[in-house]
Amino acid sequence: MAPIRQLPLVAALILSPLAAAYAPALTSTALAAAYAPASTSTAPAAAYAPALPSDALAAAYASAPTPNTLTAAYVSASTPNTLAAAYAPGHAWDALAAASAPAPGPDAPRQWTFWQSDGLAWLTQPVGASLAAPADGDVIGWRFGVAPTGAEGESPREVPSFDKVCGSQAVSSGQKRVVLAVDFGDTNGDAYPGDIPPASTVTCVVAPTSATGLQLLASPGTRPRVDAQGTVLAVSDYPTKAQSTGRPLPVNSPTPTSDD
Repeated sequence: MAPIRQLPLVAALILSPLAAAYAPALTSTALAAAYAPASTSTAPAAAYAPALPSDALAAAYASAPTPNTLTAAYVSASTPNTLAAAYAPGHAWDALAAASAPAPGPDAPRQWTFWQSDGLAWLTQPVGASLAAPADGDVIGWRFGVAPTGAEGESPREVPSFDKVCGSQAVSSGQKRVVLAVDFGDTNGDAYPGDIPPASTVTCVVAPTSATGLQLLASPGTRPRVDAQGTVLAVSDYPTKAQSTGRPLPVNSPTPTSDD
């Protein structure tokens, strides 16, 4: 068979089973660019076969955001298997970056951040947790993690369903139901050296309609500690180094009623 480089692209697509299999996911220009280094139609398959099964490669191509992104990922990925894991169903693209990112140093800035869900994803809030007053039916989250100065850091990893967590909870007049997700972060990517993050929690909290995001966090189970500005330093005595810093946040009216 003549090398692909010596054939018109249309003929190459017909003669190459690998190219034909990937044609729905790639434009002709992207396909030519992706396989430019290969000398024959079988070279791409042979090159990737030893470490990456053909069905995994096909799945990766099908789910890639753009052909260029996939090509760049192969260049930077430590192994094709890492790339396959990143593209597996249920995994976001940033899984690849997280897997290859170095662990943060002991002095890397870390903090608790406040989030609110729109039902599909976590959103940052224009006002702080001490001012934001979530409404009945809202889902809020707190996440501990590495947060470079001026950055929000990572959002909670789970987006809970209000109906699943709080849907059956009755409330009295003047009260609201809010789902509270607390994510203590990842051991390798967020924790201080030697710390083991507690398991994340999802709780239905019943509180007065005026309760703020910060007040909704305050319960006997979370025991948050804050500084003079109301910034959360520790939740459930985590991280360990903040167990005795700041002051404990008073536990007022918010009452956790159920866990997911």
